[in-house]
Amino acid sequence: LALAFLFCQMRILHSGRGLPLWREPRAMPLLGLSGLAEGLGVYLLLSAVQGHTPLQFAAIALVLIVARALTWRAYTRALARSRAPAKTLLVLTARPSAFLAIGHALPASMLVLAFLLSDFAGTLLAAAGLMTALGGWLFKVKLVTRAAYIPKFEVPSAPIRGRAGVSMRKSR
Repeated sequence: LALAFLFCQMRILHSGRGLPLWREPRAMPLLGLSGLAEGLGVYLLLSAVQGHTPLQFAAIALVLIVARALTWRAYTRALARSRAPAKTLLVLTARPSAFLAIGHALPASMLVLAFLLSDFAGTLLAAAGLMTALGGWLFKVKLVTRAAYIPKFEVPSAPIRGRAGVSMRKSR
C-alpha cells in the first residue's frame, strides 16, 4: 500500500504540468527516492524502538540517502538550466545545507556509526531513521507549498492586427 501511495504521489505532482518545478523530469526520481528513503527511515525507527537492529536495512537506507542527495543536486541544477522562476530557485536553494544536513549527512553518518558501534546501533538507527523521514517530509512540504511558483507569461511585443506587410489603408 505504501508503494501504491508513493506512486500516486509522484503521478499527482508530475501531472501539475503548469509548474516548472514539478514538470522537470528529474522530479519523479527524486520523489521516488525520497519516498523510499522516508519509508525505510520510519521502518528503522520503529524496529529500533521495538528492540531490533536490522543492519541489512541500514545499508539499503544508506544507499537510498546517497542516491537522494545526488538526485537532489541534479534536480536543482536542471531547474536552474531550465530557467525556472527565480522565486522557486530561491526557495529551493535558500538553505540547502539544512536539508542536506538533516536529511542526508547526519543520518548517513549515524548509519555508518551504527555499523561500527554495535552497542549503540539501536539508538543510532532510530535517530537516523527519524532524520531521514523528517528531511524528506520537510523537502516535500517545501516543494508543494513554498516553491510552487507559476512563471509569468510575457508577450515580447504587442501583436499587430491583420497580415504582416499589408497596409491597413483603403485603396481607391
